[in-house]
Amino acid sequence: MDVIPAADRGGPTRFETAIIAPSKLPIMNLAAFLLATLVAHVGFAAFVTGHAHLTDQEAGNWPYITLALGLAGVAGYFFYDELS
Repeated sequence: MDVIPAADRGGPTRFETAIIAPSKLPIMNLAAFLLATLVAHVGFAAFVTGHAHLTDQEAGNWPYITLALGLAGVAGYFFYDELS
C-alpha cells in the first residue's frame, strides 16, 4: 500500500503520525539513565547544603538522605518539622 502525502491529495498540508508497535519502542540506555539520576541527586544534595548554609540552618542528615532519595529528600528537608 502506497502512502500519498496529504499535499499530493489536493488537501491542505497536515502532519500525519504513524503508530509504533510496542515492541519497536526505543528503550533508554541504562547507563545514561543511571548517570542522569546520579547527577540529579548530587545536584539536589548540593542545593540542600547550599540552602542550609545561606540561611544559617543546620542541614543535619538531609544532604545524605537527598543523595539516596532525590526529590523526596529535598521535600523532607523543606517540610519535615522535628518535634522538640
